[in-house]
Amino acid sequence: MSFRYNRAGAPASVARYATVAVGNSLRAVSTGANRCKLPATIKASGVYVGATTRTPQLNTSGACTGNDGQNVIGWGALPNGYLAITCIYFVAGKVINADVMISKRYSWFLSRPVHCANTFDLQSVLTHEQGHTFGLSHVDATAHGTETMSTLIGPCDITKRALGRGDYAASLVILGTKPPGNKQGYLSEDLGASDNPVRSGYRFNVQRGVEGTGGFLDCNGTATETTYYAVAIPTVIGQTGTRAFATNQKGSIWQLPGAVPPVEPFGPPAQLVQ
Repeated sequence: MSFRYNRAGAPASVARYATVAVGNSLRAVSTGANRCKLPATIKASGVYVGATTRTPQLNTSGACTGNDGQNVIGWGALPNGYLAITCIYFVAGKVINADVMISKRYSWFLSRPVHCANTFDLQSVLTHEQGHTFGLSHVDATAHGTETMSTLIGPCDITKRALGRGDYAASLVILGTKPPGNKQGYLSEDLGASDNPVRSGYRFNVQRGVEGTGGFLDCNGTATETTYYAVAIPTVIGQTGTRAFATNQKGSIWQLPGAVPPVEPFGPPAQLVQ
């Protein structure tokens, strides 16, 4: 996607070189640049192409006001508590337009001041907003506060100019990029397209298992998960399948007749398949 920037209303502290933050944030998300030294193998299209006098299509309450066919980043009045807001429009599941409005309410910087207080990093916030454009959702600030897509970016924080491990992993799935030397991504495209993908007449879902606890910390200091619970349910009972299945980290597969999968802890009336 090609973005243009409207400098009208930009604070003096960032007015001259804000386009550097615009371009860097687009490159970070579209390539998968991250803090964990993982390969930036994503090849999505996200570039800054120049200035514009058009404004982001949002009003002062932060609501989207329409799609003018242009992708614009600019400044405006937003409700208290919002550093920036992104509006995205889709056709057939594909993004066709995205506007980002940055709040004029707050203080901003491009290079963190020596005695930094109550001012925000423009590049970190724009990387977060462009994450939305490229399919990333918010994550809980309490559980995943170090991720770029956390709902909270604190004053003076410059760590979110690049993706965290969780942001990166989600990008690989959503954008379907294949690792070097491989013919397929970490998940096949049909399985990585949604949280509940359909394949061979079954709908799949994976979530945390009932015995789950926090595992080892990843490179961002976020606990990993030690368990999982996966199910496969017929999309049309009696036509695409007659049984529902479930498994977990122990590796056994259990089944039940009908559209309701076995629940943990596994056992009768569910039957062990393997």
